[in-house]
Amino acid sequence: MARRAAAAVFLVALSALLVLYLILQAPIGSRPTSQPVTLVAVGDSIGYRVRVENLSNLTSIIGATDIFIFNLEGVLDNSSNGSLACEGFPNQSTLRSDEAFALYLKVAPVTIANLANNHALDCGSEGLTRTLRVLSQSNIFAVGAGLNLTEACQPLLVQIRDWRIAFVSYDFVIPELVAATPNNPGVATFDGCRHDYAKIRSEGVDLVVASIHYGFWSSEVTEEQARIVSGLLGAGVDVVIEHSPHMPQALMAKDGRVAFFSLGNFIFRPDYQMPTLAYTSIVPRISFFKDRMDVVIRPIRIDTDGIPHLDAGTETIQRIAEASVAFNTVLRMEGNVGYLSIVRSASVTSTLVAATKQEVRFFDAIASCD
Repeated sequence: MARRAAAAVFLVALSALLVLYLILQAPIGSRPTSQPVTLVAVGDSIGYRVRVENLSNLTSIIGATDIFIFNLEGVLDNSSNGSLACEGFPNQSTLRSDEAFALYLKVAPVTIANLANNHALDCGSEGLTRTLRVLSQSNIFAVGAGLNLTEACQPLLVQIRDWRIAFVSYDFVIPELVAATPNNPGVATFDGCRHDYAKIRSEGVDLVVASIHYGFWSSEVTEEQARIVSGLLGAGVDVVIEHSPHMPQALMAKDGRVAFFSLGNFIFRPDYQMPTLAYTSIVPRISFFKDRMDVVIRPIRIDTDGIPHLDAGTETIQRIAEASVAFNTVLRMEGNVGYLSIVRSASVTSTLVAATKQEVRFFDAIASCD
């Protein structure tokens, strides 16, 4: 009897070890992802004409999160170094900031600066090189720009606990002036990179997050925006984070995925007074679970010095909620905070073959518009 009991215990222990071994040997993307991971995103940010010491409130705005991603709209450099030749664009501010700005933006274990935008080359290739160096020295990851096309298009892969997340970026604003080429520095563009999302996922990636820079000074989503974003979601991107319109815009939840058409500005003070809505912003916090995404959105108001503050008013979230209805997305409001829960089962069970076919059609359609 004792021998049978001992044998039973041995078999149970052996089975448990076998299960553990199979889990550890499985590709990262197929392992159980029971612990959620959180991501907080903000829009256009640069320390130009901003007293960076006044940014000590960022931690209270962002809160505790695994990942923080922001759009770095410009160049980081030591302000005492006058060797950079900076031009920018006609009728726009030349967005150059002291490198100390980066220290205040490092608010999460994984902090990511998106560089795929039209101001990344405001100080030429040397300005981009210095920006990349400053970010690296500040322990901030960069995505969306590089010293050549290969570097600019390289997805950023982040491992947090048992989650593997890929970040990609595209600039749609005057790409002909800022796009990286095989032998020249610049930013990532949609047509230049042509990422294979199915291939990215096949390497054990659980989530694909795309940052896109598209649009000009508007609170309304354009038809072309909606087409591009819908195409990205349909091709296999889980989350689309957009900036460049400089004003917050609607959300769209679709097939277990989500898009933020524009987060608006976050830290921004150009040489001119901005439209009223450009002083408002939204900060989404996304909690990723195996079967769903929970989104919490808080409103921000930017003061005349370019510093963001939590907004106690309800106007911004109310406007975003109303605008999102047009995209079949219902944002639940509690006070000045918006909530959205998205079931991910449909996207998790979709086949990579179908995603690949749709992706090819999508890339060809966008390329035909150039």
